[in-house]
Amino acid sequence: MHSLKSSRHGFTLIELLVVIAIIAILAAILFPVFAQAKAAAKQSACLSNTHQIGTALLLYMNDESDNYPLLLPRVAPVNGGSNYTLSYDMAIMPYVKNADIFRCPADSGSYPSWLTKPNYWDGSYYGKNLKRSYGLIGNITTVEGGVRDTNTGVGIHSGYDPYPFNNQIGSRSGTAMDEPANTLVLLEDWLDSSNSDDSWIGEPYGSIFMDCDIQEIPGRKYPPQQPADNLPPNCPNTHAPGGGSHTSGQNYCFGDGHAKLLNYYRIRANDFWLFKATKSSTTFTP
Repeated sequence: MHSLKSSRHGFTLIELLVVIAIIAILAAILFPVFAQAKAAAKQSACLSNTHQIGTALLLYMNDESDNYPLLLPRVAPVNGGSNYTLSYDMAIMPYVKNADIFRCPADSGSYPSWLTKPNYWDGSYYGKNLKRSYGLIGNITTVEGGVRDTNTGVGIHSGYDPYPFNNQIGSRSGTAMDEPANTLVLLEDWLDSSNSDDSWIGEPYGSIFMDCDIQEIPGRKYPPQQPADNLPPNCPNTHAPGGGSHTSGQNYCFGDGHAKLLNYYRIRANDFWLFKATKSSTTFTP
């Protein structure tokens, strides 16, 4: 009697190559989907942050006779800080409780090693490395208003940017806006973080979006391909858009507290109509 031997054999080279090819194809299909899902989740979290900051602004206004925070006022520093300029994030921090909402999850800016304690209004924030991804809107440059249109933003800042030592500043009230639900008060602006002190909680510089800062918003074509790609008059038209953006735009907060994702061309439309507290009847192109 002959003994029966089991006949085993491994995968052939061709079979292995086919399996590897199938895995590679699936990876090529799925990895971009996973990346898009991750980016969408960060975008949604960022939108939630924007809304929460908007809510904190409304709570602050409720205690301050309906007025927004002053734009870079001179206030004595605390906790060992040395900077006499108060940023909006410090003004509304009692209504926020969680400083992490000031950072968009997609904003991966790194802390500059040279940043020192004297840059901070509140010295206790030095070394915490808390990124600020959102700016309170001040007077931006428009066609209608010229340099620093005082009809834009949450207050008036006519001092020398960013050092308002002459205290020529004022705060706008919510009731001073024609259409709060159509007026921007806060925007997502990541800023360069490695070479400047512009984007860290507790220090003031970069906390206000004003003048020609519109050049920082991603989405504009550079060199300009259409009129809307040009910066406003009186602003140098030699700057490429800033870095850091979501796939389809930036998050913005309106005067009524709601937040929305908008692209550059939407906020640029009709001479920055969405930024204006008193809505103009004049139509501007772009």
